[in-house]
Amino acid sequence: MCDEIGNAAWLVRAIPPRELNPETGEPTSFSFNSAELSVSCLFPETVRLLLSRTTYIYLAAVNAGYCRAIGLELVPDPSPDDPHHVLIVMAGGRSSKATKLKRHAVRVAVTSDADAVYRQLVAAITAAPPVA
Repeated sequence: MCDEIGNAAWLVRAIPPRELNPETGEPTSFSFNSAELSVSCLFPETVRLLLSRTTYIYLAAVNAGYCRAIGLELVPDPSPDDPHHVLIVMAGGRSSKATKLKRHAVRVAVTSDADAVYRQLVAAITAAPPVA
């Protein structure tokens, strides 16, 4: 479970085709612009769960400490099918915070092999610049 979310934790969100810029194919800030953004703590089983639900183009991960640093609240919201579910709660300035999350996010393209996607995401996080 994700009861206590440390600043080093990474939270993963699936990006569906409708949230991509039609000109570039890249995720837009819309992918991160919600009063309560639905994410899950990054574990192999959460990646498998996300990929089993519907068709996604990318998985994007954001760092919990970064979320807190820009004024977002992380609320554990476990469900029977996803005990690692978390809500990122945005108060004011939602548009600018969504843009910051988009720029901070580490993302990988989705394939049919959930375990490979998980490994790619962990490798991308490891290769990313340190979170300030």
